[in-house]
Amino acid sequence: MTERQDEVEALRAALGAAQARVAELEHANHQLALYERLLRERLEGLVAHIPGILWESYFEQSPQRMTVDWVSDRIHAMSGYSVDEWKQPNFWVELIHPEDREQALGQAHAIFKDGTGESSYRWVTRDGRTLWVTSRMSLIRSDDGTPIGLRGVTMDETDIKQAEGQRVEMRMREEVIRAQDEALLALSTPLIPIDEETVVMPLIGALDPRRVERVLQTLLDGVATTRARTVILDITGVSEIDAQTADALLRAARSAALLGAEAVLTGIRPGLAATLVSLGADLGSIVSLGSLKAGIAYAMNRRRR
Repeated sequence: MTERQDEVEALRAALGAAQARVAELEHANHQLALYERLLRERLEGLVAHIPGILWESYFEQSPQRMTVDWVSDRIHAMSGYSVDEWKQPNFWVELIHPEDREQALGQAHAIFKDGTGESSYRWVTRDGRTLWVTSRMSLIRSDDGTPIGLRGVTMDETDIKQAEGQRVEMRMREEVIRAQDEALLALSTPLIPIDEETVVMPLIGALDPRRVERVLQTLLDGVATTRARTVILDITGVSEIDAQTADALLRAARSAALLGAEAVLTGIRPGLAATLVSLGADLGSIVSLGSLKAGIAYAMNRRRR
């Protein structure tokens, strides 16, 4: 083989190697393009299924002026504004409810200092709706660590806020009802002093278990405070007495006696007397009189004695 033929064979070998390398590079580029396409489709699929808005904003000269570089398409359905409108500098601030604007800007400044965080405020949409949104975000830094922007996700939390408001309103309503109930209980179990040694508790209406306990507590507290010697329980206004109520009245009388006071039961009508007898109530240790007037007279005579 001549020298020239050797050179031709060498060139052919080099050409074949170059063609093989080109084919490898073309295959690698194809694979890279395929990977990029799959990655982009995967990212777009994730973004489409996130129930919120993904975005990136970059600072223009200072953090006080930001321009949205990218925002997901959901922004239109959520706010009524287009992606292009969102790319205007500081456009996001314009949507914030006027009452929340200062707070939102302060929270954004704190996130700029801390590097990450969240901010909640109200948006006013293009069609006039008010949404509660929460933006969770973090800083974007350059290669040298300099903050250059923010990226995050903004979620519509209007339903959550409304549910929280309803729970707070319900708790407040329950507290008001409870306070009114306590006030009514206090009014329905008054302890009225007649003189330094005599108090009267007029009872009106039904005596349910809760009210019975209130009667007992009010009676004992009153006797301990006033050091009364006679306690008149007037049941003229009590329509019905069952076994539980009768037992509670007896307990009240015995408890008053332990504190040094005599219990006097007034207002017992014939029907109530028959009920108490049929229930087996032992009234032997309790003075019982027909009227409150008679009970007060008894207490006055006892004091004179």
